[in-house]
Amino acid sequence: MDFKKDDKIAVILAEKFSGELSSEQQALLDEWLESSPDNKTLHDEFMAGKTVSEYHNIASGINKVRGLRKIDRGIRRAKIRRITKWSASAAAVIAAVGVFSLSLIDKDRKDRNEILNTVNTVGHIAIMHIDDREPVLLTDAHDGSAWHKHITAEKESPGIETIRIETPRGAEYKVDLPDGTIVWLNSESSIEYPKEFTENRRSVRLSGEAYFEVVRDEQKQFVVENGNAKIVVLGTSFNVTAYDSDETITATLVSGSVEVITPHTNTRLTPRDQVIVNRTTGNINVRQVNTEIYTSWTTNVMEFKDMRLADVCTRLTRWYNVDFEFEGGSGEELFTGGTWKDVPLGDFLTKIEQVIDVVFRVKNGKIVVSTR
Repeated sequence: MDFKKDDKIAVILAEKFSGELSSEQQALLDEWLESSPDNKTLHDEFMAGKTVSEYHNIASGINKVRGLRKIDRGIRRAKIRRITKWSASAAAVIAAVGVFSLSLIDKDRKDRNEILNTVNTVGHIAIMHIDDREPVLLTDAHDGSAWHKHITAEKESPGIETIRIETPRGAEYKVDLPDGTIVWLNSESSIEYPKEFTENRRSVRLSGEAYFEVVRDEQKQFVVENGNAKIVVLGTSFNVTAYDSDETITATLVSGSVEVITPHTNTRLTPRDQVIVNRTTGNINVRQVNTEIYTSWTTNVMEFKDMRLADVCTRLTRWYNVDFEFEGGSGEELFTGGTWKDVPLGDFLTKIEQVIDVVFRVKNGKIVVSTR
């Protein structure tokens, strides 16, 4: 398959994945399938419902990197469509019972979106704090890992004890720790760690949300600390959400094994386990989840599954750097859906309005949410 010549196949596969395929697209797909056994294998594994990561592993022997990236984007677009597919019927029901009221909202919505769609996220930046020195702005051009290597090579580096990297609202950043562990920091988050892991364990302190890919070291456990909760690992991939303003700490295990330690209990997780720790009581709840929903933010996607609207808006606050205010008991509605992180905020709020019975409007510099 030559993706440079026939980019349409990536789109067609995504459309088929979401159950939407025209007769013309089916004909093109059939022609492509007959052209190569590899194409047939790729198609069959794809349609079997493999996750994106499994799909890449299966297809790794086929030299179509450019095409796979296109299909990967197509998968996620299709996945978002599938999650919110029922929104069309929901919107139709709303329209049937309130066409007149919706028409009155249209102008306000247009004006609102003109304001909100100018809200820009700041991308891949962070601020590095090194002991009491002047903070350093890290950007794509000023890579954090390169800067870390620079400061440890300086003659004055023995004086460096602690490094803290934080992301503002609307930003995210990848951090390379001294042991080679990779950490993706989500917006409004921070991680603190020593210049070198010299003790018998590798300990970091997290506030906010981060995805970890920990380098395995049998001699040194890797510990993520937040308040009274600790996550202990040797080598694994997992996501932690531990914003100071949240009532809970959530850890979602993608691969490997971790142990969550609180003053009251120790809990070992296996892949696809998610543990929720109540900060106040120390009580924990473990459940099995689709980990992609909780790690999708690292691939430029936000996904929500039966999440309270108030919690959805909290995530939007951190990414788009806006504040929400709820009126009339709104905020308890459950929302399932997704969006690309570079989609303008106003456009995404319009999609939410089509699914649940709420209205968003701009007032005094805030987004006010009310029931319709």
